Amino acid sequence: MNKFMLFITFVSLGFLTVLSTIDPNSSAVWLASPDQSFDILRSGVMVVLLVLMFTNPPRNVVLRTIVGISAIALTSWSGYMAYESAIQILDGLVLLAAGITSLVAVLEFEGEDAFSKPIVSPNYKKSHKNKHVHAA
Repeated sequence: MNKFMLFITFVSLGFLTVLSTIDPNSSAVWLASPDQSFDILRSGVMVVLLVLMFTNPPRNVVLRTIVGISAIALTSWSGYMAYESAIQILDGLVLLAAGITSLVAVLEFEGEDAFSKPIVSPNYKKSHKNKHVHAA
């Protein structure tokens, strides 16, 4: 599922980059910025998404740290700029999705098992088995 999310975000960034470069007046780019600076930003994020798609967990700690910090920065920046209406809404949403997707990929959840593990340790039930709390 994680690779699929990375791929869909990569495709949406690529779609915006190609359309804003080839035909900046098309109706699909009306809600995205055709500026060259956004093309460079989108291309850089696409490179990071490609690296995350082609490397398998467990990833290098340095890579995880750099991508994690940049994902947090990208998410907060794009969310703030979209809220302030400083960037086009489609750019804000796609960059926000890219930041969240790369942050989830860097955290390296183990799939369904990561959410089905108990929060408390198995020894907790053994040590608190005979202790009952009575309300006063």
